[in-house]
Amino acid sequence: MATNQLNEQQRQQLGEQRHRQGVPFSRYQYVDVTFQFANRDTVVDHTLDVSGAPEDVSYVVSRVDRATNIYDDQSSTRRAWTANSIVLRSSVAGAIVRLLLTVPTES
Repeated sequence: MATNQLNEQQRQQLGEQRHRQGVPFSRYQYVDVTFQFANRDTVVDHTLDVSGAPEDVSYVVSRVDRATNIYDDQSSTRRAWTANSIVLRSSVAGAIVRLLLTVPTES
């Protein structure tokens, strides 16, 4: 059964079980993203069930098609993350990237 089809009690039990097993996140999703522009915001949509703050979503670059740095803007004018999207940038235009998005177990 997929995690998004579990009731709240089952989610809690699964989260506790994973925590005991040392799994650092309760939900995850792989997404493929093409960064059309260098050093510009790219909205990355996801379907993770984020019960806490949108900033609870973490990302790990798992594959790239060229040398690039993937990063999130930390300035005071950065675009806000939402419950269904994060905003990232690539140092190189045209980079095709696979990201692993995760939500921590305690979120």
